Amino acid sequence: MWEKLIQYFNGRKFLPVDLHMEGMCLFYIAEGQSASLVWILRDSVLADMTKEQYENYRGTIQDVFFKQNYTYVQVLALFLSSDVAHVKALAEGSMYWIADEAYGRLIVFENQPEDFLGLRTMLENNLVFGGDSRNSSGAQKNAYHNNFSEQYRTAAHDEKKAYRRQSWRDRKQEMRSGYRRLAEYSWVTYGLIAVNILIFLLTDMFQWDALLEKGCLYWYYVLEKNEYYRVFTCMFLHGDISHISSNMLALFAVGDIVERDLGHIRYILLYLISGLCASATSVFYYSVRGEYTSSIGASGAIYGVAGALLVMFLTNPYLRRQENMIRMGIFVLFLFYPMFIGSEGIDYSAHLGGFISGGLLYWIQHLLSGRRQKRWSKKIR
Repeated sequence: MWEKLIQYFNGRKFLPVDLHMEGMCLFYIAEGQSASLVWILRDSVLADMTKEQYENYRGTIQDVFFKQNYTYVQVLALFLSSDVAHVKALAEGSMYWIADEAYGRLIVFENQPEDFLGLRTMLENNLVFGGDSRNSSGAQKNAYHNNFSEQYRTAAHDEKKAYRRQSWRDRKQEMRSGYRRLAEYSWVTYGLIAVNILIFLLTDMFQWDALLEKGCLYWYYVLEKNEYYRVFTCMFLHGDISHISSNMLALFAVGDIVERDLGHIRYILLYLISGLCASATSVFYYSVRGEYTSSIGASGAIYGVAGALLVMFLTNPYLRRQENMIRMGIFVLFLFYPMFIGSEGIDYSAHLGGFISGGLLYWIQHLLSGRRQKRWSKKIR
């Protein structure tokens, strides 16, 4: 049986691995990120083998394949032995079959796979009992008749089906892993930074001053001439290099954390709604005071993200890691510093409106998500 098994695996697309051990051989077949191994052990190596030694051998074999960047490795130990009790004691907890040549039977326990790469049919039809072996229909044939060739077609078909299913599962798993890795990046924050920089280059380097004139926030044009679009367009306009650099640095500092917590969709909604609320606050404030002044910049929306971050820290203590707290400290120092020194030309009403609206929006979604979790927990119970 040993020689015929080696002949069978060598005649297929299985690849051999030299284990440098008498009475052991290893064949494997790989596709994509998955590898399936058949580890064959004879009686000669089982007599003095302990369970610890068996586990060490098996673990070493798996580690070798994991180091070759295979993410899915399955090992079937095929024991050519009649000492069923000893084999069961050795291999319990792993995947194994026992080919009992003395009685011409293949032993597959209930907790073991029913088939493995289409090998079961081939093994059962070629185990010798009393000088005979069974063919595919169950009839007895002469032991010296090479019955392997009759099983090539069936085994190959079963093997292809098994690998197709496994490779499809592996591909789906890889796609899911890729999507999860992509979702972890703060694409919305990076996209907002890129859009703001692009628009600044158009207005500053290419002298597209019409964008500033038509897009800036001016309460008179909003309320008297119904140019409501200005409450949105002003969020993407900046006056000079120091203005945009400070805003984009602040957005990167706080936006990355909030986006990872909220997710892309809820984060962009919070950013835009906070920016609109900041613009609306500025329009109301300066219209009441009667001051004819215009304002531009993304700071109102960024303050909204900062307000969300503050509420996030208050409601989620596990997020108060050192890295996040350092970012928050930099943001507070960077954006609140102009207030302390009394800088002119800053729309504090927009900052305040954005900060409060962002905090409220995060608090609302936090309450809604908490209620949703309670409803699901009740259903599960």
